Amino acid sequence: MDELPSLVADVNARIREIAERSAERASDWEFMCECGCGDRVRLSLEEYEELLAKGFPVVVPGHRPSATARARALREDAAALRAQAGHQVARALRGRKPRT
Repeated sequence: MDELPSLVADVNARIREIAERSAERASDWEFMCECGCGDRVRLSLEEYEELLAKGFPVVVPGHRPSATARARALREDAAALRAQAGHQVARALRGRKPRT
């Protein structure tokens, strides 16, 4: 059951791919609620992409993503922050003059 939110997110990504190639790109599309309930959410591609950009799952209003989905999102955010911090440290070290 823990894999269900991930599978539903994969289905939603596939729906997005189909919608992007569709002549009806501007219309609303039915995405799956990622809490695992099986309900559907009507969103435009822009709304779906905005949720993705913010790191939010697709859920029916009032529903909550599973604990697994929330934990996965937190891990991904932490990994991104670590990568950004590493990049900034490397930039700072490149610009530093050696001590003499």
